[in-house]
Amino acid sequence: MISKSTNLNILIVFIFSIVMATTTFANSKAQIVQIYASDSKSVQSGETIFINAYYNVLDGSKTTGLGIEIHYNSSYFELLNIDSYQDGYQGGLDKIEDNNTDDDPLTDRVISMAWSSLGYDTWPYLALPIDTLTRLTFKVRNDIPSAQSWINVTTTSTSGANPFEGKNLQLFINSSPNLDINNDGFCDLKDVIQALKNLSKLRN
Repeated sequence: MISKSTNLNILIVFIFSIVMATTTFANSKAQIVQIYASDSKSVQSGETIFINAYYNVLDGSKTTGLGIEIHYNSSYFELLNIDSYQDGYQGGLDKIEDNNTDDDPLTDRVISMAWSSLGYDTWPYLALPIDTLTRLTFKVRNDIPSAQSWINVTTTSTSGANPFEGKNLQLFINSSPNLDINNDGFCDLKDVIQALKNLSKLRN
């Protein structure tokens, strides 16, 4: 004969299994956006950097679209360009951060972006995961102290059945002399040539 305590234990295990299965199922349907750097998380003042957004839904399900905001600190970074490589792109807008939706008091600007199925049944049109949902080009400002700064991502809209999961990026800024001598946003051989020209003018 099975005791009441045994029955209770079986019931608890059964309920716990249902809760865990439901939680796993819900998480597997989350629209995941992860912010990552094309190169290193350690950047130099004056350097041009590329920041990307990875997109996935773990169970592979398609949705009707997605809206996100990418938050950054304009004291450290200047936005140069916004690129999207996926169909359904509705455009991007760089603006002052009105609401602290990323819970980070140090970010002061936000890039608002959205994608839509555009009358088709589902979005995105490509197979998941998508390594580069969007690419942002920033210039790390000159003459700033060494610091740490976050690029955060939040959502403005998701499909009804899909929660949002954002994964932020922490960057480490190293203060260094400005080696972008010709002011084209890059430190390369052209700057060496420009430096030699400048020295030649000083000698004359």
